Amino acid sequence: MSKHIYSSLILIASFATSAAFADSPKTENIDSRVYEKPSVSVSTATQAPVSQMITAPFTAFTGKIVKNKVRLRVNPSLDGTIIRELNANDMLLVVGETDDFYAVEPPADTKAYIFRTYVLDGVIEGNHINVRLEPDLSAPVIAQLNTGDTVKGAVSNIDKKWLEIAPPSSTRFYVAKEYLDRAGDASLLANQKRRREEVTTILNTVRMSSQVELQKPFDQIQLDPLNQKLNLIINKYSEFPTEVAKAKELLNSIQATYLSRKVSYMETHAQAKATSEKEPAKTTPATTQTQTQKSGITSKMREWVPVEQAMYEEWKAHHGDASIEDYYAQQNQNATSLRGIVEPYNRAVKNKPGDYILLNPTTRLPIAYLYSTHVNLQDRIGDEITVKVAPRGNQNFAYPGYYVLTIE
Repeated sequence: MSKHIYSSLILIASFATSAAFADSPKTENIDSRVYEKPSVSVSTATQAPVSQMITAPFTAFTGKIVKNKVRLRVNPSLDGTIIRELNANDMLLVVGETDDFYAVEPPADTKAYIFRTYVLDGVIEGNHINVRLEPDLSAPVIAQLNTGDTVKGAVSNIDKKWLEIAPPSSTRFYVAKEYLDRAGDASLLANQKRRREEVTTILNTVRMSSQVELQKPFDQIQLDPLNQKLNLIINKYSEFPTEVAKAKELLNSIQATYLSRKVSYMETHAQAKATSEKEPAKTTPATTQTQTQKSGITSKMREWVPVEQAMYEEWKAHHGDASIEDYYAQQNQNATSLRGIVEPYNRAVKNKPGDYILLNPTTRLPIAYLYSTHVNLQDRIGDEITVKVAPRGNQNFAYPGYYVLTIE
């Protein structure tokens, strides 16, 4: 009897030893399969097959926020630092999950910062270099970079010791699962981003073109192409309510300005007709031409519109969906005031930095080259004025180039 008991104890010990080492890591050729959670085995008889234990790779999808003021966090925890609050219908690319949180890629307008000391010619020098949410050593760390990683960025306007960059591809933020629904596959967000860029470009192009068009003599104004583009936004881009509202507002503004110009035009012609019936006209062709130039945008101003549009597009690439008004508002905040006498710059040269030269009132020597799509400098030739300007490239000419924002 004791022999049987002894044999049974040996057999049980053998099974226990086998079970204890079934999930132990091996020292050679460790399989790099990914498990969602470590398996806990109580009995070899009830243990799931290995094929069922391996978690399928997470399939990215486009998620839609379902409520307002939903918190986007740095970590998958209710104690995680809050980056911002999201609103209903905001879209995010969901790329993973951790417990009660979805891992998402940073929103398109997210900025990141890295200390410039660790960047040499766009290449990281050092390991475990922190990337932060703000240019401040107390700001949350959102990623790390290592020697050899490449970055593109610009010196921060907030603190020049930092470089402003796009968040590294490894950056993940987190949203509680209960506030995010599946809206479609991963391509949905990419398509939405493309369409948002399209509608923003159309809206800004129409805004700039309308400024030019409405400054033409009334009988030369052509609004149909502009109206068609705005109606396209209203009818075909309904998923962007903010842009649709801006399109409607711009359409109403254009129509109101056009109507005002039309009334003024009709009154002017009626008065001119009445005057011509009483006495011969005394205006000369030269006088009429000067009046026409003062009433609308000049051809010189019109030539600079594509240049300004290109500069805005380059600026917008680093500022999300900011409008052209935002661009010029920032230009105005950083503007410089210059005083001098305006003279035309008529030399026939390529890539000239402006159509006008500002002369020092005392020495009569050039101070700067000027151009503008907002201010008709043609009307101020020979005048001593103070202008508020934003810097522009001078194409290696002798004096700096500036864009005139306003005349003070």
